[in-house]
Amino acid sequence: MQSSAPYTSADISKPFMTLLDIVMKFARHKENKCRISELPEELIQWIFRQYVSGSSFASTPTEPTIRHSSQCDADIVKLLHINRAWRRVALDTRDIWSSIYLFNPSEKVLAKFDAWFLIVEKLVRKKDALINLQLESSNGCMTELALHKIFGILDQVRDLELILPWCTVDMFSTADDGGLIKLLWQLMSAHPTAPVERIHIWLSDDIEVRRRENLLDLWQCMLTLPNIQHILWDYKSRALPDPPTWEAHRLRSLEVREMIYFDMHWILTACPALEEFRVLDRLFLDTRRPKMQPLEHSRLKALSLSGIDILPALDPYTFPALEKIYISYCKGAAKFRYMIAFIQRCKPHITHYTFAQRRDMILGKEDHNVLHLDLCRKYFNGTLEHFALRDTLTKEVVNMLMQRLPDGTHRYIPIVKTMDIAVDGLGGGIVSDLVFSRAAVYKTPLKQYQLMKGTGGEVVQFTLRRNEPYGLGDQRRMAAMEREKVVIRRLSNVLI
Repeated sequence: MQSSAPYTSADISKPFMTLLDIVMKFARHKENKCRISELPEELIQWIFRQYVSGSSFASTPTEPTIRHSSQCDADIVKLLHINRAWRRVALDTRDIWSSIYLFNPSEKVLAKFDAWFLIVEKLVRKKDALINLQLESSNGCMTELALHKIFGILDQVRDLELILPWCTVDMFSTADDGGLIKLLWQLMSAHPTAPVERIHIWLSDDIEVRRRENLLDLWQCMLTLPNIQHILWDYKSRALPDPPTWEAHRLRSLEVREMIYFDMHWILTACPALEEFRVLDRLFLDTRRPKMQPLEHSRLKALSLSGIDILPALDPYTFPALEKIYISYCKGAAKFRYMIAFIQRCKPHITHYTFAQRRDMILGKEDHNVLHLDLCRKYFNGTLEHFALRDTLTKEVVNMLMQRLPDGTHRYIPIVKTMDIAVDGLGGGIVSDLVFSRAAVYKTPLKQYQLMKGTGGEVVQFTLRRNEPYGLGDQRRMAAMEREKVVIRRLSNVLI
């Protein structure tokens, strides 16, 4: 088959071009000697997959919508109406039916959802029919009916996302005695063996927890699903009642927006297989609770804690498998001993270390960045793959950092391969001094230099984070360093 206008993935990914546009354009070329229905099955499948996978199709919905995913507005039901051959191929291409996204569902949208699932249920083998479901809804929509329909097929769902931060009015049928939290618990408890692997729930802070027992019951339902691997709970912190007696043996990753310290303790106790635990916004220390018993968690590899004064929260824990740590706080220089004791107790093999002194939490002029940098050299064995200082860096801290680079004068020179530095608010001159005048950082020094300094000048990459535009002088110096094959990445200064 020959054509005067070959088709590439770039042609198919144009946002204005639908699948039918592609087909019609292809058919118009006289040089094509075969009809659409006679195209090879592999080519048709490739077109289908391109149709549902291109992120360039994405657009923010404004009306009630049902489509393949939030990143792609493909209407896969159209694939069944081209011709018989394409319909057969579409039904045999199981992965294009594996995702669905509902936005502000209406009666018409939910009717389409029923038709879509009927196709999945009857025409796709059940063992291959695990799907990804995402609901994004707000007040005034048929959210409760949509939840009932979604949880009604939970036994065939792999990933479940409920994006409901705009549902600010708790007008669900259970509002009088439990509201949305109770409704979610009731719906999920009806499917205790559902094969769900990932759950993301984002709720409005205006939704109240009327009975804390319902919240604990919902947590139990999520954590004890037989295949659950990852949970992202994006909701305000609410203290749970007495700690549970059950355990979750399958959960590998847990992310929460906020959490009370006591609840963090029972989560770590109840989830012995947990490998990643992240408090994304704020960990609240509850001084009214009794002192926590020491806990050694042998599987935890990544820990992320954010808050105002969180270092004492590390006191009861030992994480010997820890590899990545992210600490974000502002108070606590006087309590830095908790951090030192934690590292000495765990003796972890840290590869990634990030400290962020959050701009919105600064209560004084004290800066703790350098304490963390010195900690890496004093107590960690081996080379760090990645060290980051985020969000707030003063000129004084940059000068202290330069003293600790491989050609600096300080006694503690960290052995780090990637330095990730936030440079917002810093003048171009100090940025240039930090990065571009330090040639020894980028190239391995001579052996005699290594013996003199006791370090090998291991840094091979700088990541510069800056929300403001770089000056022209910085851009020229960056270009010069890139010609020298130095990796310099410029990213926004965003906490991760």
